[in-house]
Amino acid sequence: MAALASTACRIGRRAAAVPDNFKARRAVLARLAELDPDADDHEITNLLLGRVFPDAWFHQALFTVSYYRQVAVRTIGPIIGRRGYGPTLTETTKRNDDTLLMFGFIYRDGHSSPEGHRTIDRLSAIHKTFDIKMDDYRYTIATLCYEPVRIPEMLGVDALTKDEQRAIFNFWTKVGHEWGVEITEDQHTFRKWFDDYEVATYERTKDGVEVSRAMEKGFLDRWAPGPLRPLGSQFLRALCNDHLLETVDMQPASPAMRKATRIAVDAYFRARRRIPGPAREDNIIRPWTKEYGRIPDSSEVGPSWSLEIQPEPRKCPV
Repeated sequence: MAALASTACRIGRRAAAVPDNFKARRAVLARLAELDPDADDHEITNLLLGRVFPDAWFHQALFTVSYYRQVAVRTIGPIIGRRGYGPTLTETTKRNDDTLLMFGFIYRDGHSSPEGHRTIDRLSAIHKTFDIKMDDYRYTIATLCYEPVRIPEMLGVDALTKDEQRAIFNFWTKVGHEWGVEITEDQHTFRKWFDDYEVATYERTKDGVEVSRAMEKGFLDRWAPGPLRPLGSQFLRALCNDHLLETVDMQPASPAMRKATRIAVDAYFRARRRIPGPAREDNIIRPWTKEYGRIPDSSEVGPSWSLEIQPEPRKCPV
């Protein structure tokens, strides 16, 4: 919450000062308006996450809430919570940073380039070591498609245009297809499946609760340390609905905090629409590289046990 307010204030001050690169930054908004969400889904998604809303705290907040949702599914929580094999509980910061790095590589390289294929193939190879149902893969992709849409909807905030929502859906479903996850091509049908799957599969598990607490701690350690922790915790919970919070055994945010979060999130989106982030290729990658001291290759990223895993060669098209 403090990071959000600080970002909005900084953006407001920059807008008032009209910096030299103001026009250059706003050019990204004009470019977005020119693009087609079906043909240019990668460029739109990369510009949105890497330029318009590039703030690391924002990415990690979305990621944390999406993770709550994944471990709320009764068959996913126990897999992610395995100690010694999936070190979410024992190495939370590295686990989070590695996942956000992989997302950054995919946002940067897309779903169709050789570099993007290498990252997707590595993720696929790592996940094949777990017994994951195909519907759980679909649900994970669905959280990436719809959580950036659902959270603003829940708060009553205008965040993404219809074309931007469409582009994000297209982007992540194409990533899913490259991964081997079959997903309907109809955006609204998949959204209904997403909502129905939560109703059918959310169940409180010990692993799901423990992983959610570890994820919350990881976010607070980085963005709301010390006396800001209660505020940061309330902020994260204001981004969740009651069904999710009940499943992961968290109390809802207070009505006052929900209102404050709505105001702050609305201010953030409006501010970034005035002044997008700087034109740096590593906006969505660099914040998660502390473990490596540089931008690593995707083959280097992951828990130690995964480094020997070799993706299967891609089949040449017939």
